[in-house]
Amino acid sequence: MHFQSLSIAALALFALTSASPVDKRLTLSAYTPFNAVCPSTPLVRPATSLGSSEAAYISARKRKAKVGLAAWLTKTNSAFKPSSLPTVGFTSSGGGLRALLETAGVIQSFDSRDSNVGTSGIFQGLTYESGLSGGGWFLSSFAGNNWPTVTSLKTGLWEQAFMDSVLLPSVLLTQDVVDYSLVADDIVSKQAAGYPVTIVDPYGRLLSYQLLYGFDGGVADRLSGITSNSNFTSHNVPYPIITALGVATYQGQCYPTMNATQYEFHPYEFGSWDTGVSAFTQTEYLGSHLTNGQPTTPGVCTVNYDNLGYVLGTSSDVFNAACAIVPAVNNTASLPQTLEALVAQAHAPATQDTYAIYPNPFHGYARSALVSSELELNLADGGEGNQNNPIWPFIQPERNVDVLIVNDNSADTTDNFPNGTEIRTTYLRAQQVGLSKMPFIPDVPVFISEGLNKRATFFGCNETDTTLMIFLPNVAYSYPSGQPTARLQYNTADTDGMIANGVLIGTQNSDANWPFCLACGIMSVTLIPNVLDSKAVDAQTVCPGYTVSNIRQNRNSLTATLSLAGPACNVYGTDVKILNLTVQYQSADRLAVNIQPAYIDTSNYSQYILSETVVPRPIAEGNVTNFTGDLEFNWSNDPTFSFTVTRKSTGNVIFDTTGSVLVYENQFIEFVSRLPENYNLYGLGERIHGLRLGNNFSATIYAAGAGDPLDYNLYGSHPFYLDTRYFEADFSTGNLTLYTGNSTDFDSKYVSYSHGVFLRNAHGQEVILKSEGLTWRTLGGSIDLYFFNGPSQPEVTKQFQTGAIGTPAMQQYFTFGYHQCRWGYANWSQLQEVVDEFRRFDIPLESIWADIDYMDHYRDFTLDPLAFPVDEGLAFFERLGAKNQHFVPIVDAALYIPNPDNASDAYATYNRGNDSGVFLRNPDGSQYIGTVWPGYTVFPDWRAVNAVSCVQWYRNVKFSGIWIDMSEVASFCVGSCGSGNVTMNPVHPPLILPGEPGNVRYSHLKGIRLANINDATSGLAASSSQAASTATTPDCALSSFSSTSYLRTTPTLEVRNVNYPPYVINNVQGDLAKNTVSPNATHADGVEEYDVHNLFGHQILNSTYTGLLQVFPNLRPFIIGRSTFAGSGKWAGHWGGDNASRWHYMFFSIPQALSFSLFGIPMFGVDTCGFDGNSDEELCNRWMQLAAFFPFYRNHNILSANPQEPYVWASVIDASKSAMRIRYTLLPYMYTLFHLAHTTGSTVMRAMAWEFPTEPGLANADRQFLLGPSILVTPVLEQGASSVMGVFPGFAAGECWYDWYTQTRVAHDAAAGQNVTIPAPLGHIPVFIRGGSVIPIQEPGYTTAESRNNPWSVLVALSADGTASGSLYVDDGKSLVQNATLDVVFTAVGGRFMANVSGTYKDLNSCANVTIMGVNACGQVTLNGSPLPSSFVTCNSTSGVLSITGLESATSRGAWAKSWELEYAGCADRNATVAGELAKQTANAALEGLSGLSGQTPLALRLWQLLSLCSMCVEDIVLNKA
Repeated sequence: MHFQSLSIAALALFALTSASPVDKRLTLSAYTPFNAVCPSTPLVRPATSLGSSEAAYISARKRKAKVGLAAWLTKTNSAFKPSSLPTVGFTSSGGGLRALLETAGVIQSFDSRDSNVGTSGIFQGLTYESGLSGGGWFLSSFAGNNWPTVTSLKTGLWEQAFMDSVLLPSVLLTQDVVDYSLVADDIVSKQAAGYPVTIVDPYGRLLSYQLLYGFDGGVADRLSGITSNSNFTSHNVPYPIITALGVATYQGQCYPTMNATQYEFHPYEFGSWDTGVSAFTQTEYLGSHLTNGQPTTPGVCTVNYDNLGYVLGTSSDVFNAACAIVPAVNNTASLPQTLEALVAQAHAPATQDTYAIYPNPFHGYARSALVSSELELNLADGGEGNQNNPIWPFIQPERNVDVLIVNDNSADTTDNFPNGTEIRTTYLRAQQVGLSKMPFIPDVPVFISEGLNKRATFFGCNETDTTLMIFLPNVAYSYPSGQPTARLQYNTADTDGMIANGVLIGTQNSDANWPFCLACGIMSVTLIPNVLDSKAVDAQTVCPGYTVSNIRQNRNSLTATLSLAGPACNVYGTDVKILNLTVQYQSADRLAVNIQPAYIDTSNYSQYILSETVVPRPIAEGNVTNFTGDLEFNWSNDPTFSFTVTRKSTGNVIFDTTGSVLVYENQFIEFVSRLPENYNLYGLGERIHGLRLGNNFSATIYAAGAGDPLDYNLYGSHPFYLDTRYFEADFSTGNLTLYTGNSTDFDSKYVSYSHGVFLRNAHGQEVILKSEGLTWRTLGGSIDLYFFNGPSQPEVTKQFQTGAIGTPAMQQYFTFGYHQCRWGYANWSQLQEVVDEFRRFDIPLESIWADIDYMDHYRDFTLDPLAFPVDEGLAFFERLGAKNQHFVPIVDAALYIPNPDNASDAYATYNRGNDSGVFLRNPDGSQYIGTVWPGYTVFPDWRAVNAVSCVQWYRNVKFSGIWIDMSEVASFCVGSCGSGNVTMNPVHPPLILPGEPGNVRYSHLKGIRLANINDATSGLAASSSQAASTATTPDCALSSFSSTSYLRTTPTLEVRNVNYPPYVINNVQGDLAKNTVSPNATHADGVEEYDVHNLFGHQILNSTYTGLLQVFPNLRPFIIGRSTFAGSGKWAGHWGGDNASRWHYMFFSIPQALSFSLFGIPMFGVDTCGFDGNSDEELCNRWMQLAAFFPFYRNHNILSANPQEPYVWASVIDASKSAMRIRYTLLPYMYTLFHLAHTTGSTVMRAMAWEFPTEPGLANADRQFLLGPSILVTPVLEQGASSVMGVFPGFAAGECWYDWYTQTRVAHDAAAGQNVTIPAPLGHIPVFIRGGSVIPIQEPGYTTAESRNNPWSVLVALSADGTASGSLYVDDGKSLVQNATLDVVFTAVGGRFMANVSGTYKDLNSCANVTIMGVNACGQVTLNGSPLPSSFVTCNSTSGVLSITGLESATSRGAWAKSWELEYAGCADRNATVAGELAKQTANAALEGLSGLSGQTPLALRLWQLLSLCSMCVEDIVLNKA
């Protein structure tokens, strides 16, 4: 470092003699150390804990700091009512007077004695404060003068002193001549007393004249003397620490390295935590000659060596940088030479003069091996090792500092501003020595590219057991604060300007949102969920409930008034005094119960009731009365209002609020229903959980983009549950006994009854499931309940969809093909390479997808002009289209807001939306600006009238569908963090992207197979050098502290707290505003996001559906969305979100899919092979096969993870092709299932319990599933397995199953309902066909288009009594409105198979063959009465498979051009079979009457089928029936 020249011609340096040093003083200087009696306490202690004196001070200081911090937090936001507080520290970096003045401004902005801004009061909440070099100057001046205000220091000391400069203190001026004799006398006196003197001595003395008020420049002020200052003794101030570095001169070093020992000076102790020293001595006795912690001369110690000027000079000593003797020159042009000239009064110049020298207190101390042999310690500037922020003391675990505010005034750049070098170096050093309290800090290029050196940044957010660091860099807000470190003079205006700029650093340029943001960071606002809060009030114990009056009832409805039954409890809001109750018998199978405030107008506008235009209310159908339906509503006033819903046919109460009170407040609603023991509830999504929810579970419903944690709320909101109850049935008496077991006793007979419950409410919700029942809570809205009678699961689902939310959208045929995606396909060429590789390995590929890589700086509806130019894209689309393949891009739910100061940053999409007024607003009417991938963003307001069309975009991007992401809606910061910052756009997302340093995917699976050892080992090695994989967050971010502080808000009457509602749901993100738009964001009609948050993704899907119809007016829109609500299925499908490459995620994909079947979104799939992390061969092998049986089939993974396309591994290629062949063969069957779902509300993927409702043992079965009624899939879900345990449901009732691959019947080698071992070597997924099924199939092609043009075939799997049935739906596969369709009903009975065709759609593909499984004997086969050649017929009596081929000629005009039948047995055999079938149906009729069995064709339809087939045997059938 070079100090600037001082041009003060009028001043002359006082003549200093150059003679040999002599003692010029007869008396000791106040500066001179001297001997004293040693204390009785140990002089040296090991660094294993805090010193007792520091510990005592901190204990007392924390009590004071708690009061101060709490006061500031409460001032910032009254919602902060912490019960415990974090330990907060502050550090100020080196940087000469620049650092001193900027730090002073920051402290002034924090000090409630000296300012009145949003941050005023933080200083009063600090426990620790540290400084080095220039920051140490500030701390010495602050503490050494008993902590006055910055204002008083500025006006009373600094303005004059800094105008003089360090070399020319006015107190030493005599007639314009500098008299250094006093300083020279001090130095000579110290030398004469036997203590080493260096240029740090005069340096510290001269600095003291600038920084300390005391006599003669604070000559007698000692660091240990601070303990006598009144503010210290009263614990009013943070504990001060100054740092310096050790220089290993004994190893030939002249300049400290990054690994240099970090020494601490504080009022009680001096020493280091670092290995090699690891000891502390008492500051008061610094300078004592010790050996092994004992005085070398017994009882004799030294005092006065800790002169405060000498200590602050030590921390800022940079004179060693030249690594040479400094010439002693008497001038004012060079600070080092002038100082050496002063030292020359004591001794001749030497190299040692450039260091601060301390007699080594750790000499001979065994623990201090690094320095134990040295007599002296040589110290220098604490920032010389590129660690210019004195963080080191506070990442020592013994101090347990939770939050550290780091004010960095380093001169890393040529213009003297920080760029992250210093704090990054500290991070690297901490990593080397294992100090885990230091959070991850990105490298300098990332630091700069993200602008972290230009604004406040939070480091350590969401890391565990680290110190949260709030980084405040020097930024020139109001003054050119990048002044040179060597500048030693500031006039009054400069001093004031620098301090004022420091105030703006502390307040982030007077940002009104910053204090709250800072408070969030300091507190790491921890919202303790009510369900986990031992201090939470149970509303059931304190609230009065309601009483019923004014009852009016007619044949189909009931209305009444509910009045508060006692004093309001106002426990989590304001009690609503009067409610309206409305009960409607809406249909024979649906009952509605509505409770809402009686008066909703401007006087109680805060009670939001869900709009019927957004989520339509189910309406009454026809002339329904309370006599025509099976559900009955009853109420009671004993002791307060309660109600029950009963199934009249069985007398079973399906909903029961008796014994509880209704709680209805403006931000909290609660009602309770009792449930039977060991109940079976399903639904209440979205979450990753087992299919059955269990009876000790809290189901939160709040849309959250959270990366797929288990059991927590996720992207969608579906307040619906299915309740299935099993009964033992006595058919002789008709009695039903509730069965609560988990297994099936096949000696007993069971029936089941299912019903559904839907709460039409879009607020945040929580359903607490306990053994005795459920408690349903919402954060607002109304109680709008709908009960669906069933009585079977298929009927419940159909009633829910057809009567309440709408049936699923019919998908285009191509959507059932295989889709490939990843985040990281960097350009059109890479996409083409992927397409080509699939073709090369002959792996079917229907659609290629693009993640945000294709966008121009991640902006929706754009193309990156370099990586994804338009012309290349159009050529790419043309090639895809020629091969009947498709392209689907991602679209995020937020739009970039361009920089208004940069014309080249224009973004037309934003301009159109802004002109139309379609973006969310802040409460003050300004645009709500969050941050997502492109930087600062705005959010479409789906409640606004206008919309943005994507027709124009299609001109350049020939998409076939849209993938909607981030639609909860996601935002990476809390609040409108972009307000006032838009001129910084485009900014990097406020997190480290996958693949960037600190966020590379190294992880492999647990239980690594031998083949992956090398990859895993290298991954672990790389991972160990990477930080704790946490993102830097330059906005309001949260962290975890060892002393957790919980935020509990107290309700204010008639006023809602939407950001922190008094009742805290168990939201995965904690804060309702975290990773999403804040609840107080406002829509065009004044509705707050709080009331409609769960609908954001739902309505974006609605808008996208409408937008796609503008692009493709008569094509079914194909949309896959992330956030959904009840009814989203009528527009879109859904994928399971950001899962991971873990076996448990593959397992949970099954209950995820089954739950979405209940929610009316059958077009569901997950990211096959896992999104996050690195998949491996075995996992991807198994997962590619499992996912082939999900409706939506896509492989997708994250940026920076290893590739996982199925062609990456040879075994996965084979496994994928095997499973895909089955899938593509079954496309007609799957398409037919979707048509039935679309038209009737039936399900596609089905739980076994739904198809086999008389087996209680299946109630919790979710490791197997059915595709439709006929295909049973039993996947391998465990690593290393070569077989799988599976159950074959229905065995006890005579059900039979056929192996897909061999087409042979599964042997009954296990008892009914028992798991059996099924061979499943790697690459094989067990698939079975249900007896009694007819499945239409087509020869698979490479694409769905090719498959649709291939010949048809039919698989017939006969039941045990020789019958089977099925259906087929055919249309053009894409049109929203069909001009012609085709329906085929298949029936096999009595040795005949018939295809009964209706409809006008022309399908010209012939039928190649019919395969009949389960044939006992084979006779002649005829087609429409004409015998088929024997060469067309193969009958295997052993396997029971009859194969009929060669039908192409007979069906050359199309397999379904007309009805046809095959006969393969004689009529006598048929009569016997028909009679047996009728007998079975008649025997089961009573059972169906009791339980409404699913999975069975209704008796009337079966009779019709039999009659239509067997006209020759009508008489026999009628007689048998009679």
